[in-house]
Amino acid sequence: MKSLVVLLILITIPILSLSRDYRKRAHHMEAETYGREDVEAEVMFGRELAVKIVGTYPLLRDRELTMYVNKIGKYMALYSNRPEVEFRFGILNTDHVNAYSAPGGYIFITKGCLMLVKDESELAGILAHEIAHVSERHIVKELNIRGESVVGLGGLSALLSGPAGTVEKTLSVFLDQAYELLFSKGYKMQQEYDADRIATEMLYLAGYDPHALKRFLQRIGNSEYRDQMQKTHPGISDRVVALDKFLSTNKLREDDGKRFEKRFVRMVRFK
Repeated sequence: MKSLVVLLILITIPILSLSRDYRKRAHHMEAETYGREDVEAEVMFGRELAVKIVGTYPLLRDRELTMYVNKIGKYMALYSNRPEVEFRFGILNTDHVNAYSAPGGYIFITKGCLMLVKDESELAGILAHEIAHVSERHIVKELNIRGESVVGLGGLSALLSGPAGTVEKTLSVFLDQAYELLFSKGYKMQQEYDADRIATEMLYLAGYDPHALKRFLQRIGNSEYRDQMQKTHPGISDRVVALDKFLSTNKLREDDGKRFEKRFVRMVRFK
């Protein structure tokens, strides 16, 4: 319960107003229909998974820094195709280097990961990568979480009318599967490549250096943290090669956007 209360007070920051067209331009979704009940099921499940994540690594209690990360994250979320989702961002107080996303818009970056970031564009790229996992519904599709179906977590109304404890047991099974995906199995290789590509598109559209995510990955790949990151991600060198090809094909240069290094250093005090 304590962790849930902490999650509920994650700061919501007003975001810059932009044309709604940008929400559709970032990338193309599969032709699938998701209704209100599907979104409600996704958010409910994501909230419970977020509590489980915070149970593993507590949130960093730094209001100003959390506000800054939320401001960058919410700005990047404008370039996703999920206007119906309220994205929330938190910093996990651990030196472990990673970032995590739960369905429904709950996104976390670790303190250890943040300490390796050099500028605001890199932070935006990392958060955009996690936003892409949510916008593409990678966990939702993997576990088939729907509001009305009888498979996956869906059929919530039927579960609620069932025997006592049915909901808790069913949730527990799916939460364990999602947790394992985030902390040990990792996303599918193509899902990671897609998230990298979408994040790079979002960086460009948002006015950041489109090479930022690739630059961060290269730094991790040449550091002692490479093996730690690759436990739940494809080979970093392969991801860099894929991003290089995408950047080259689309003629995206480093000077196509800003890095905002000084602002980042000023805001991220523990560096």
